Amino acid sequence: MQLSSRGWNKILALVIVAGAVFVALAIFLYPKLVSKSPAQPSEEERADIVALVNGEEIGRDEFEARAAADEYFYTVISPLPEAEQATIRDRTLEEMIQEKLLTQFLSQQGLSVTDDEARQRIKEITVDTQFDGDWQLYEQELQEIYRTTLDEVIRTVRIDLLREKIAALRNAQHVFGIWVEKNQPQVIAYESMTPEQRAQLEGLNREKKEKAERAFARVQAGEDFAAIAREVSEHEVSAKNGGDLGEVVLPTDDASVLDVESFPFPVDVGFFDALRELGSGEAKLYEGFAGYFIIKIGEIQQAPLGTQSFEEWYAALRVQADVKTFL
Repeated sequence: MQLSSRGWNKILALVIVAGAVFVALAIFLYPKLVSKSPAQPSEEERADIVALVNGEEIGRDEFEARAAADEYFYTVISPLPEAEQATIRDRTLEEMIQEKLLTQFLSQQGLSVTDDEARQRIKEITVDTQFDGDWQLYEQELQEIYRTTLDEVIRTVRIDLLREKIAALRNAQHVFGIWVEKNQPQVIAYESMTPEQRAQLEGLNREKKEKAERAFARVQAGEDFAAIAREVSEHEVSAKNGGDLGEVVLPTDDASVLDVESFPFPVDVGFFDALRELGSGEAKLYEGFAGYFIIKIGEIQQAPLGTQSFEEWYAALRVQADVKTFL
């Protein structure tokens, strides 16, 4: 039976929802990375599982269901080249291993991807746009055309969401700060001031600088930062919190835009440069255009991908993993 153009559009949409297929990666990595356990599992264990991923099982029934759906999709709906069709089951297993590894990694960061999140993504991209919000009609088409189930699509979409969450992790630092504001001309511009007015303003700002320097010396001497912030900082809200400014996300590349506007007091690019220089527990006195900052760094979270592509990062994660397969 020939599909209408609308039918093919639906297929294309479903292919997009199902996520990128890592065929080349799977073909390249699978024979090299699948480890053989020196202590082979019992026959009973072999019957129930197809892989152990860092000790977590992938069940044989779950694998066979997904492999059957993949074989139909990649031989009938969107055929792979004939030479690659022989690798479909291996690719399916490698994709399931990837899902386990990404789930484990995000769990270590205190994050997860739920079935509800995957279902919401399917709703936004496919069900609402292609089926007018009718889940029953969508599931019917999955069964009749694709010979798969909503549960299988959810599992596939989860991998996309896992990848997205890992890619979204950025370098972040927990920052504590003390802010001492410079005096600025309030009525007339600095250029229009008399020499006496300028001298008075500069004298006031010298006092501000000395105030910041004295506070920084106390920080360097090991006094409690929170106590100093409550006493010295001129930013009322953060001073009450002991100078706690929360988590500051730093770009991982020069092209990213710094979120200067979200900061509680005036900062410039030099402020973020100062953050990059500091390690956990280190502090620095920094002069900005509007005042003086004493910055102290708490916990640092490094972006997992850094400047790598996801594929490069995942290949390293895969090599380091303890994976045993029993196909």
